Amino acid sequence: MACAYQIHTVREDTLEMDYILFGNGAKKLVILPGISVQPVTGSAAAIAEAYAPLFAETYTVYLPTGRKQVEAGYSVDDMADDTAVFCRLVGIETADVFGASLGGMVAQRLAICYPSLVHKLILGSTISRQNNVTRHTLKQFYKPAARMDVRALNRTFFEYIYSPETLAQFGEVLTSLEDCGTPEDLHRFCVLVKAAAAFDTYDELEKIQCPTLVLGAKNDRVVLGEASLEIARKIGCEVYLYEQFGHAVYDEAPDYKQRMIDFFSNGERKSEV
Repeated sequence: MACAYQIHTVREDTLEMDYILFGNGAKKLVILPGISVQPVTGSAAAIAEAYAPLFAETYTVYLPTGRKQVEAGYSVDDMADDTAVFCRLVGIETADVFGASLGGMVAQRLAICYPSLVHKLILGSTISRQNNVTRHTLKQFYKPAARMDVRALNRTFFEYIYSPETLAQFGEVLTSLEDCGTPEDLHRFCVLVKAAAAFDTYDELEKIQCPTLVLGAKNDRVVLGEASLEIARKIGCEVYLYEQFGHAVYDEAPDYKQRMIDFFSNGERKSEV
């Protein structure tokens, strides 16, 4: 059954940002997505359908898609500042926050710099600082995007973020998407990859004081499963690492969203790893 959703736009000064909205619960959930080749609004129906069964009654869910116009030098700190402005514009004073991949980096900065905004935090498939795997993978993403080779970019992107099982099951669908992406999309992708490559908040992680859960996958080819353990050790919080699946474990693992709602419902304080 399809879930009703809406796409809105907020504007203030130079900031223009679309966001996906669904659910009618009293609590607020902000989902911060990772890098994608095309605007995430194109996946709004699938996102709403995936999260609505567990979240729509309890939460009003906001998924900001990021500043529409980004230029060289745009950083993860800038993304966190934009997210704080977004929250003010839509009337969010505090929310549970889930950030995946690049969104997890933004979520870390949001929790550090705007602690009153983040009630509880889930960090999925993300890093607090660079490692050899992220450096290599981000270069593999950047090279085809920089030369405007959308087919090579999508093939590389799918290969790295999805597990072999997902690639085998949905290979025909993914192949049909290989040519999707405009020059503007690829320019934006390059800016965001450079922002991710410059990200490092490891020495500030202890400033995160809200209840936090870290989720990852041992076979993550983008950031490494060890990166999730590193974050959890530094914060002193709960962590769960999937034995299977890939970087996109948040889409692949059938119990992932149940883990999310269980934590948001029950996790009230930091716990030791």
